[in-house]
Amino acid sequence: MSPRSAPLACAAIALLAASPAGATQGEHEASAALVVGGGPVLGADAQWLYHASDFWAFGATARPRWSVGAAGAIAADVTARYTVDALTWIPSVALGAGGGWWSDHGGVTPALRAELSLAWRPARSWAIVARADAETDPASPPTSPRWLFGVGYVRYFGRGIGVDL
Repeated sequence: MSPRSAPLACAAIALLAASPAGATQGEHEASAALVVGGGPVLGADAQWLYHASDFWAFGATARPRWSVGAAGAIAADVTARYTVDALTWIPSVALGAGGGWWSDHGGVTPALRAELSLAWRPARSWAIVARADAETDPASPPTSPRWLFGVGYVRYFGRGIGVDL
């Protein structure tokens, strides 16, 4: 590293390590996101999570979807999320399993979801999140996942009992 880049590297580390707002055990989180995918598919995600620890959160997600030239669908799942939560930028991995209903054929089919997300949490009470989801299409077998990408708003509430680093 050159002597000129050392101050820049130190500033970048300090900025990333600053944690004005990390999630803590006992905190609740509600979020809403708009997602789009191939097909094209347009959707909305509504999620509620309880932070069981500083890293693990559990809750539920509702996912309505609309496709061009096809009827709509809605899926709901139980969600488990692992979060690396020591920075203002918060990466997470979530898995969801539940059921989906497609208006063309009725009936409930299995609904599975994997999510990668990156939240920017500049304040204790809110964050903006970017996400990528791989999910089963309720109209097709669970072996054919589709990818969706989206942006959302997260609101945190309740009292955390953990210690922020």
